[in-house]
Amino acid sequence: MKPRLIAAALFGCTLLLASMYWMFSDSKTRYVQLSERPDRFSSDVQLPPQPGTLGLDLQIPYTVIRNALQQTLDRPQSGQGEKQTCKKILFNNVCATVTWQYTITQTGAITIDRQDSYVRLGIPLSLEGTVGVNGKSARLLGLSSKDISAGLLLYANVKTQMLRNWCPVLNNTLEFSWIDEPEIRIAGDLSINLRKAADKALNKRKAKLEKQLTEAIDCGEFRDSVKRQWKTHHLPLKLGTRSPAYVAISPQSAHIGDSKALQDALQISIEISTTTEVVTPLSPGNALPLPDLTDPIAGPGTVDFNLLLKLPYEDINHLLLRRLSETPDNTQKFKITSVEVYPAGTKLVFAVQFSNTAMSRFLPLRGEFFITTTPSARPQSNTLSFDDINYTRIVNSTVFNVVSATLHNRILDALRKNSVIDLKPHLTRLENSVVRALSDSSNTSGLQISPSAPVVKLISVNPETDALAIVMNLSTTLKAAVQLETLIK
Repeated sequence: MKPRLIAAALFGCTLLLASMYWMFSDSKTRYVQLSERPDRFSSDVQLPPQPGTLGLDLQIPYTVIRNALQQTLDRPQSGQGEKQTCKKILFNNVCATVTWQYTITQTGAITIDRQDSYVRLGIPLSLEGTVGVNGKSARLLGLSSKDISAGLLLYANVKTQMLRNWCPVLNNTLEFSWIDEPEIRIAGDLSINLRKAADKALNKRKAKLEKQLTEAIDCGEFRDSVKRQWKTHHLPLKLGTRSPAYVAISPQSAHIGDSKALQDALQISIEISTTTEVVTPLSPGNALPLPDLTDPIAGPGTVDFNLLLKLPYEDINHLLLRRLSETPDNTQKFKITSVEVYPAGTKLVFAVQFSNTAMSRFLPLRGEFFITTTPSARPQSNTLSFDDINYTRIVNSTVFNVVSATLHNRILDALRKNSVIDLKPHLTRLENSVVRALSDSSNTSGLQISPSAPVVKLISVNPETDALAIVMNLSTTLKAAVQLETLIK
């Protein structure tokens, strides 16, 4: 929002200063005449930091989880053993020693099945091996080595969890499901089933796999990356003012949110409580102590803060003097020698010094004219109005009423057209500026923040010591997504 746009509208309001005949001669005027020059006094606007929350989503792509699981399965699972088995033949027990060896290998790609809050990975496996009976007779009968094979599936149910010390873990449970029984008939009704032996070996391996998958994310590196971001971030705003302004977002605390399975990643949500304010000039964003995570809080990641646009009176003075000097009536009837805008509490005072040019040779006319008006914000319509217009004059000739009579209709029309300023186009540009600032990852040390549905509303307007302060409020939902794929060990 550029100062010249608002100052141009203020010009329309001050055109009232030239309608002296209408205001001075009409005893029925609705304006109130002041008796003396208004005093100069004001108080500056103070905008405290506003509380808010930033939604941070930590995402672990399924491809990363699959690769981490694949690394634990690259080494085949092998086993061997023997046992003595006896069989009653006629009236005698015939005993033999049965031996076996097997290898369990992966036979296909890992499948991914997304559930509500976790993901289920399926790994197809196959048991391949040999079973045989020791002894010369068994060899002669071809019983010393028989091939055996069976299919099974390994399922990994994986869910993310964030520990309070900022350590993301992959909680998981592994389970096996046999597609075929690992059983073979050696001779007659003599058979061997390797399921019990294989299950024992697989369960031992399973505990190791679960531990490796749980600790797949490097907690130390993750915490260090969070510490680097745990500081006040300053996002530059383009407000069209002389001094650059920055949105300062400072993290205060963090709260563990929910976990869910997205289309292509597991996600942990964290709500970060923040304070937000607009500052100028820029201050260093020093690192802040990283607190432990606490229990969840309700509510979306919304940020609400106030913006303060200051329109210096000096700029208004220059613009009004230039515009008043350019009016045709000014060159023909009178000359504006100076314009001063200053505060008088909640009001603005326009002090104008003038001299009459048309009659200066015969009857010099000089004087000072004052207009006071109350700038008011209309939040419902996002407009700025100038109400309670009052005036006074100090002139050195009564002839001035005749000279100014021809101006009053034109000035009244200009006043009616310019006494209300529509700020909606300027607020839209401000919304776009904030979105660009928040979306630029170069302002946030690489953290990609996504604002949505920003809304800027006019709150108030306040005459300060050196400038007209326009207070606006911006609210938006802020979300940031961080991929943890580079933190897998």
